Amino acid sequence: MHLGRYRFSPPLLAILLTVLVSALFAGLGRWQIERMYQKEQILEQYQQRQEEPPITRLPATTDDIENWRYRRVQLNGRLLEDRQFLLDNQVLDGRVGFNVLTPMILDDGRTVLLDRGWVALGARREDLPDVRLTAEITDIAGTIYVPFGDPFALDGATVGEIGWPRIVQYLDFKALGDLLGSPLLPMVVRLSPEQMGGYKRKWSIIPMSADKHLAYAVQWFALAAVPIILLLVLNIKRSK
Repeated sequence: MHLGRYRFSPPLLAILLTVLVSALFAGLGRWQIERMYQKEQILEQYQQRQEEPPITRLPATTDDIENWRYRRVQLNGRLLEDRQFLLDNQVLDGRVGFNVLTPMILDDGRTVLLDRGWVALGARREDLPDVRLTAEITDIAGTIYVPFGDPFALDGATVGEIGWPRIVQYLDFKALGDLLGSPLLPMVVRLSPEQMGGYKRKWSIIPMSADKHLAYAVQWFALAAVPIILLLVLNIKRSK
């Protein structure tokens, strides 16, 4: 191909590789854009549901469980202080610790996990935090959190096999319910920051912000342009 005093005649293999690599990077950029829109929708959903009045009874079935995510609740029940879980590898303000998950038997007989907040990891991993309740709590105000993805994955739910509180790696509701001897609702109630009986409560709404997805998308699109630029620079030559 001649462009005035220049010609462009790259090898066919170079063209194919350029198209392949650029398409791959552009596809990754597009995927990040889609994730950005998804995160924006989640934030809008959170704000909308937080403005709705609190509910006093959890859903009777789990068929539409995701429709209850981020709803505010006011519940009555009994906390199982001697059967608590510590969700491992939770980071808050740059420090590693646990989220304290306390089973709560509701007035209707069902059981749900109450996330009472974050506690720091001790000097030694064997030194588990004291998460005993300082007072009886029967009235709970909080927000429903439904994990994204399949909440019933069975791989590696527990670490320790004896003793309480029990360290767990994942929110595997089926496995944790088996340990309790009572089925768990596939959700967590995050204790309201204003309510007593909890620890540090500073939960992220989404694991990665929409702005970060946009930044990653820009990087992928920039990388997609690099093979094209190289193809042009290396193969445009002055005609003899």
